[in-house]
Amino acid sequence: MGTLGACDPAVLAVIDACAPADQAGRLKRFRQAHPEVEIIKHGPWEATVPEPDGERTIVRWELRDLLDKLDELFLAVPEDASVTA
Repeated sequence: MGTLGACDPAVLAVIDACAPADQAGRLKRFRQAHPEVEIIKHGPWEATVPEPDGERTIVRWELRDLLDKLDELFLAVPEDASVTA
């Protein structure tokens, strides 16, 4: 039996169910706009953001705080540039 990856739809549905009701829509919109960013709940919320020289992991206890930080990163750079802030 195979294992599910963090981006498997079944896994995402469980993670979305862990999202506070007021942040679930925001999480869904961010995932649609930035499919390259992996967001998981493993204790705290974690986001893995690809960068030219590897990746950046951002960890926050509250989903709202994580999405605020991701918005800050992605709004700070043009869409065609990598996130390096």
